[in-house]
Amino acid sequence: MSNIISFPSKRMATPRETWPKRVHRQRKRADRLDRLIEGAIYVAGVMLAALSWWALTVAAFVFGG
Repeated sequence: MSNIISFPSKRMATPRETWPKRVHRQRKRADRLDRLIEGAIYVAGVMLAALSWWALTVAAFVFGG
């Protein structure tokens, strides 16, 4: 963590170069996790909708005769 704090004072190319890459990698991982959670919520919603539709159809057949 110390190189993050001290890298503006040091005029070296390597910490300046690796720091945005590391941030980008973390952001990419967070973005992937975000998409995964979003997809899981979407799938759960679709399944719930299908299940409720199926339950309504079955109930209509059973009670409707």
